[in-house]
Amino acid sequence: MKVLDRYDRVIPEPYQTLAQLRSQPDLGSNMVMNCFPWDETPEGSDFWVEVSAGLNPDIPEASMKEIENLNQPV
Repeated sequence: MKVLDRYDRVIPEPYQTLAQLRSQPDLGSNMVMNCFPWDETPEGSDFWVEVSAGLNPDIPEASMKEIENLNQPV
């Protein structure tokens, strides 16, 4: 399921992958503002406010490594 910003647009990569990693399916939403608690993520609330607004904030290095590790063979 694709995660959407507050304008109902699909969030672009790599933010999409990061949002999917952070999403909590039990919350029952694919809107970035409702699918996980922003302040509990390593990126923090300010980062996700920008993503939800359709902006492309700098992704913290640790979060980028987390995304890159998804594509590594086990």
